[in-house]
Amino acid sequence: MNNAMLVLPIMFFCPMYFAMLFSGLTEYMFAFFLITAIYLTIKQKYVWALVIISFLPFVRAEGMIVMGVFGLYLLATKRFKYIPLLLVGNVAYSIAGSFYYHDILWVFTKLPYANLHSQYGHGLITDFIHILMYDIEKPVFVLMCLGFLAFLYRHFRKGDMALGKEESILIYDGFALFFIAHSIFWWKGIFSSGGFLMPRVMNAEVPLIAIIALGGLNFVLGFIHKPLLNRAIVVAVVVGIILFPFTNRKNAIVFNKSLFKQTEIEMMDTQVAPYIKANFPDYKKGKVYYAHQYVSLALDIDPFDTAKHGIMHYMFHEKMPPNTPIVWDDWFAPVEEGVHLKDIANDTAFVFCASYEKQDHDRIVKFAVFKKK
Repeated sequence: MNNAMLVLPIMFFCPMYFAMLFSGLTEYMFAFFLITAIYLTIKQKYVWALVIISFLPFVRAEGMIVMGVFGLYLLATKRFKYIPLLLVGNVAYSIAGSFYYHDILWVFTKLPYANLHSQYGHGLITDFIHILMYDIEKPVFVLMCLGFLAFLYRHFRKGDMALGKEESILIYDGFALFFIAHSIFWWKGIFSSGGFLMPRVMNAEVPLIAIIALGGLNFVLGFIHKPLLNRAIVVAVVVGIILFPFTNRKNAIVFNKSLFKQTEIEMMDTQVAPYIKANFPDYKKGKVYYAHQYVSLALDIDPFDTAKHGIMHYMFHEKMPPNTPIVWDDWFAPVEEGVHLKDIANDTAFVFCASYEKQDHDRIVKFAVFKKK
């Protein structure tokens, strides 16, 4: 592609992509596997590409969609002999996990997203347009739309098949199917879709978005035959993409000194954890019940040690020694564990100890500490 290096500023100045780049979330491994497999396919290294894609559903469940796209590509290019390679990841994990689950089909029977509901609710089928706009912001969004117009123009003009099937199916069709699938999941409230509550899911496709956006820019430049004006447009677009995230915008991710600040982490470090350490000095000798993952780090607790980390929704049925501490938060406890503040406050088996609140943009972050009576 012309101006190929421009994919880097396009990608890294998508606000959501950059803001969560250091998080360790699975979207980035997904994006890496996906773009690596596409690269290997273009290089005709089909075995390695398909083996990588076969493991993608174990990075994120949406990998099943991408597997389908690669399967479509193999059918369209009549490379039928490679199709069984899409099963390598499933076979490997099925065998490995069968020793624990005693079920060779555990990758299907234990799939946590295989349900026709979502604890996050549902919304409009058009909501993911706004989510995508929030993630990548208007300059890149406009270029991406131009990229799809360029795709249609090149694909259908006078029957000219200007695109290779790798670009057409794996990049354009692949992104479109991923986007449409998430839109439908959120609209129907199925497969635990998070919608507006989890806009980060689109980070998994940002490398493809960057390529499509560059295609949109190159499409416009193709109509301008003055080299100096071409360069001026490129510079203006890149500067605009880089500067836009730094502008103050309502309900947006702004690149400022608070970009990596997380209110709940600060509260945990400066308020909740010090309170637990001061009032429950022997907390490491028993269990602490909590749902927010950062409690593990703040209190130096192994989250996988069931003798130290108590699951919140079990605490109403388990026998707990007196003074066992409980840390309730306003997100993971009610959404992931189904434990609401009133559930603990109205239970006479528990005693309220302390609470903390702080405004964070459009929401109030809350923590509450209880103990077993």
